[in-house]
Amino acid sequence: MPINVDLIAKKLREQTGLTAVGVGVVNGNEQPEIAVVGTRRRNGSVPVCLDDHWHIGSVGKSLTAILVASLFEDDFPNLDCPIPELLPHLNIHESWQECTLYHLLTSTSGLPGNFPLHVLRIQEEDPHRLTLIRQVLIAKALSKPAKNKCGTSFQYSNLGYTVLGYIAEITTGQPFQDLVMQRVVEPMGLDNAGFGAPKGLHEDDQPMGHRVIFGYRKKINPFKGVADNPALMAPAGRLHMSLADLLKYGQVHLSANNSHKTILKNATWDLLHQPYLNDYGCGWVSQEKEWVRGRVIWHNGSNGLWYTLLILLPRTKTVLAFVTNDGAIKLAEKSFWEAAKEITADY
Repeated sequence: MPINVDLIAKKLREQTGLTAVGVGVVNGNEQPEIAVVGTRRRNGSVPVCLDDHWHIGSVGKSLTAILVASLFEDDFPNLDCPIPELLPHLNIHESWQECTLYHLLTSTSGLPGNFPLHVLRIQEEDPHRLTLIRQVLIAKALSKPAKNKCGTSFQYSNLGYTVLGYIAEITTGQPFQDLVMQRVVEPMGLDNAGFGAPKGLHEDDQPMGHRVIFGYRKKINPFKGVADNPALMAPAGRLHMSLADLLKYGQVHLSANNSHKTILKNATWDLLHQPYLNDYGCGWVSQEKEWVRGRVIWHNGSNGLWYTLLILLPRTKTVLAFVTNDGAIKLAEKSFWEAAKEITADY
């Protein structure tokens, strides 16, 4: 039965009051179905368009995972290289000796979830200076004892993924953002992807994110202030892309064994999706769900101003994508999952 994504998007916005909503669905190699409704800024007059860009937050962690896996899979097929061997120039505490790339990818390294709050105020954008800043912050974090023994407990960690980005930088001598674009984004044909908050040449060329303050939505204009997390955290999730690209990215993961062997080996694609602790793999949550009679691979993302949910259904080769330029995260999350169940009810 055909899916009326226009009706679903309209219904989501009416029920939630979100500033704008985008819904995308694609089955196998069929043409994607995409719908958007709402405005680029709250109470604005410019409507969102099908090719607009949306901030995907921590959904970007899976692109960092692909980058790191592509760099190390030949020598370390299970991504089991110890971190101290990759960072010999840092004074690393002995408690990290058994910590590997895989522990960082699965958020089981023992690192804290985030950097200290003062780090979030660092607004450096120069890619080479960012590498140096990451080095200083990571050296400080790894000089302290691990909170838990590597591989024994799950702690979702933006810091851990930033370490992965830094490792990629010093391994190749290239800035992280260049590496992701060259080794992941471009080979996948994600033509509308980039870093930071979406921003055209002029205001209202792209949607703006919104912060929720006591129920009031405040637009965060990238032309007039800080509209995203600091660039030093880019490996943890700072990408934007169109809904069409988001669906295409999901399709890559569901068809990787056939069409993207040049990026990763088959076994490595499988490893990225395989859960380790707390249903978490390498930038993906993987769970068995009765409502789809099979496995659901998913991740969400938000910088506090946007929310994205990307869902992969391996049994039916289906990709679902939901986006909003609104920081009402809990409301968006609940509504998007309910819509996902509604869409897949007849599958």
